[in-house]
Amino acid sequence: MEEENTRSMEEIKLLAGLFQNILQNCKNLHPVVGEFIVQTSKLESQLRGITKTLAGVLDTFQAIAVRASSSNGSCKDIGECLSQVYVHNKALETHINNINNAL
Repeated sequence: MEEENTRSMEEIKLLAGLFQNILQNCKNLHPVVGEFIVQTSKLESQLRGITKTLAGVLDTFQAIAVRASSSNGSCKDIGECLSQVYVHNKALETHINNINNAL
């Protein structure tokens, strides 16, 4: 019985030491995690700005593509190409929005 108590005390001391090491490691990580959160917030803010700006640019680009597509001659072909570029860039906007929402 005494041997079992001694063994339990040794295990408790070992676990307490491990716990203290974990706490110390967490204290060392705290400033870095805080900086990561600050930088992530900045990224989110900038991505929101980029998304709004990109949406405005794409709306204007689409208007150009629509007008060119509805005209006669070679402008119609250019308008169709611009419409394809618009579709691909709209996908980019969606991707940026998804990244922003993930943050």
